[in-house]
Amino acid sequence: MDSKEHWKTKYEESEKKLNTLKDLANAGVTDYESLLAKYNENYEIHQKVCTRLEDTEKKLQQLQTVAEPAIEAFMQLKTRHEIEEECRRKAENYASQVYKENKQLKRQSALLLQHVDNSQLSIVELGNLTDKNETEDHVPDNRHLNILIEDLKDQLAKKDAEFRVIDNERSHLYQQLRAMSNERDQLKQSEDTLKKTLDHVSSLSKKAAKQYEELEERYLRETELKEEIAKRSVHLKAERDSIVRQSAHILLEASKDEQLQKALFENDNLILRLEELKQQKEKEISELMEKLDKSRERKEINDLKMVIETCEQENNLLRKDLKSLETNCVSLENEKDQCIKEINYLKKLVQASQSHNKALRKESTSSLNEIHIIDSPDTNITINNHTDNQADTLQKLVTSIQTYFREIEVYFSTSNKNPDKIIAELFENQKQSLTKLENELKAEESKKKESEKHLDKLQKEIIQLEKDLEVANQRLKSNIPIPPLPPPPPIAIFKPLVDIIKGNKSKKSLKTNEPESKLHMNDAINEMMERIRSGKTLKKVTRRMKRSKSLPSNNLKPQSSNNEILRNKRGNLIKLDAIDEQNNNDGDDNFSERNSTDL
Repeated sequence: MDSKEHWKTKYEESEKKLNTLKDLANAGVTDYESLLAKYNENYEIHQKVCTRLEDTEKKLQQLQTVAEPAIEAFMQLKTRHEIEEECRRKAENYASQVYKENKQLKRQSALLLQHVDNSQLSIVELGNLTDKNETEDHVPDNRHLNILIEDLKDQLAKKDAEFRVIDNERSHLYQQLRAMSNERDQLKQSEDTLKKTLDHVSSLSKKAAKQYEELEERYLRETELKEEIAKRSVHLKAERDSIVRQSAHILLEASKDEQLQKALFENDNLILRLEELKQQKEKEISELMEKLDKSRERKEINDLKMVIETCEQENNLLRKDLKSLETNCVSLENEKDQCIKEINYLKKLVQASQSHNKALRKESTSSLNEIHIIDSPDTNITINNHTDNQADTLQKLVTSIQTYFREIEVYFSTSNKNPDKIIAELFENQKQSLTKLENELKAEESKKKESEKHLDKLQKEIIQLEKDLEVANQRLKSNIPIPPLPPPPPIAIFKPLVDIIKGNKSKKSLKTNEPESKLHMNDAINEMMERIRSGKTLKKVTRRMKRSKSLPSNNLKPQSSNNEILRNKRGNLIKLDAIDEQNNNDGDDNFSERNSTDL
């Protein structure tokens, strides 16, 4: 049942995820379509603006081509007009002066002709004479000239106004061109951003489509698994019904037993206690989880991780030191072995020399002959008896001994000391060197032991820290399932019942074994589980049931698959649970479900 609910919850969660992804995909598609429409509108506006820009640029180019020669011609005309005005003024002034002089001359000549006959006129009188019609003759000419001047001024003002209008239009068009270029840049930027958003939306839509396909495949798989689980549940229900019938049949036979009823009663009590303990533990776990959520153990975990890293580094360094110490110890042990061999060899030589010391004291010549015994043919015979490899080593030893004894002879001959004292000094020196080597070896061994102890301590600390880390991580994880409780103890109570079915024990043995079953519950559970796994109890029970003809033989045929064999082997447990089902319908459901999940 738990597995069904688990798969059901998983299926519902996957359906929710699928629906959310569908909504997201639809929203993404709608956003994509709206962005496409905006993009198309902006693209059309962009094309229109580009065409307008091109037209304005063409007009500007045409205006520039037309305006430059027009301005040059205007400037030429202006300069020419100014030159002509100056020339005209000068000519008018000069003409007016000449005209006045001519008039005066005419008047004077007319007066002279009038007064020639009368008398002589003075020059002063001629200068005072004036003509009244002098100014009246120049009036129409001046009017005509003034009209011409005014017309030319009006034309000049019109030309200036036209030039200013053209210049203003040119500046306005230039400003429009700048504004259009800025709009063009902004449109390019918006186009780039829209392209980026389009790419992003397309990638998101592809991802959403992939996720949708994956979820569809997962949905199909889960539906197939659901169908398989439903088939298996139907099969398990059928098996359970058959097992319940068998257990009911067994109960009818065993209902006369008072001790069995007592055992069943105790079983019910124990199940109730188990449920109470389970509830208490669940409450404790929930309280601990709340405390863990409130506490700040993450920092402690990080500190523990840092401590573990430092300990591992120290451990590696200590291992390297240990390896170097081991190599040193091996080399020192080899040296020690060589020294021991040399000492043993020297001891033998000293013993030989001590045996010959007495003779040396009496006769020095005889001692020399005795020392040269090594050169005798007896030694050569012994050497020849050895193998070729040993002969070389022995020959080297003999030569070294000969040189050693020769040095001793020279020393004895030069010094006045007693040879026993000299040998004793040599032995003492050798002993001192050996003691030094032994002390060094002991010190290194002690260092090695200390390092090993330190390593063991560090390893223990590391193991403890790892355990603490695992515990802390498990506490931090909120979705950790509650650890399963140990198997229920009522199975141990049925051990005497199985023995009765086998025919091994009497009713008295049940009374004696009741306290033992309570005290040694775990041992009984383990034994029962081992027997069930081995299949011995099931075979014996089925034989007993076939003899009593309480069970049909067709129900317990050997199965082919491993899973069905396991079911038959665990059938004893399920039968015993079925017995509890009839007596206590509320307490037995959880236990049978647990056994079905174990299968």
